[in-house]
Amino acid sequence: MKTNLTLVRILSLTILAMAGIGSAQAVTTPVPVTNPSFEDPTLSSGSYTDDSIPGWIVDASGGYGAGVQYPTSASFYSAGPLASPASGNQDAYIQYSDDIYQEVGALLPDTTYTLTLAIGQRYDATGTGFFELVNGTTDADTVLKASPVYSPTPGYFESETLTYTTDGEATGNLTIVLEDSTGQANFDNVGLTASTATPEPSTYALLLAGLVLLATHLRRRMV
Repeated sequence: MKTNLTLVRILSLTILAMAGIGSAQAVTTPVPVTNPSFEDPTLSSGSYTDDSIPGWIVDASGGYGAGVQYPTSASFYSAGPLASPASGNQDAYIQYSDDIYQEVGALLPDTTYTLTLAIGQRYDATGTGFFELVNGTTDADTVLKASPVYSPTPGYFESETLTYTTDGEATGNLTIVLEDSTGQANFDNVGLTASTATPEPSTYALLLAGLVLLATHLRRRMV
């Protein structure tokens, strides 16, 4: 009876430790995005680049293109700087089904990715847009998740979020795609985080102690 009670206690200790691993706290880290607020290159008010955004690849297959712009008050309620959730003086404009994309690193297993950004609509060039997380290195690769098509209030930006969780066998590369749907879409302040569940060191210590006790108990029973 005493032996069975000891075994039950050891198993309980081990199960508690394993439960602790399953309910581990998430650790969130930023994933670097190049030129996330489109302040490169530095432009003067009212100017823009044509099919060139440092750090991003422009897919102008739709025929209209994309670039960096320094909007004026004719385009947005607040300009120079743009109002939150945008930031800085400049944003990216994308026209008529074209897109821009950036590969940001290896796709990690058992990881929750959260993409946040500001999407806006000009007073003088209305349009809608959306964004995607893609497994691959180009905008033509496998879409992991796509946002709805957004149509912000003209003259303003709004904050939007897209979340995707990989499974334990995920491989490949992660790419951010920003895309216009109709007219002209405007994007700014792009951010990406990765969250993984990491058990506390004390949880591992508890599991190890339970396994050691279990092994010792079984060894004694065999003597």
